[in-house]
Amino acid sequence: MYCPGAIRIVGPSPFGDAVKRIGVVLGDRPAMAIRDAVALHADIEIVGEALEKFELLMMVKETRADAVILSAGESDIPGLCSHLLGEYPNLTILVLGADGKLVER
Repeated sequence: MYCPGAIRIVGPSPFGDAVKRIGVVLGDRPAMAIRDAVALHADIEIVGEALEKFELLMMVKETRADAVILSAGESDIPGLCSHLLGEYPNLTILVLGADGKLVER
């Protein structure tokens, strides 16, 4: 599943410590696998976790997150991505499969 605007963050920031940290909201259940990966990047911070769609939408609004990471098990990924990007066109959305890999279509 691919959401328009999705990117993959790989490696340490080439810009050093002077760059604003990237705020990430974790949606559904990718939290455990992602926490370890995020800990390796000083420029990425988990600013919230949500298990329900409504909770995710509120958390993105409240935290002004830069990115959302979802698992492909979410029931309405395309609709959720469309809604989020409609409200926050600069938001980055990553969708992970059950194996933790980025899902693309």
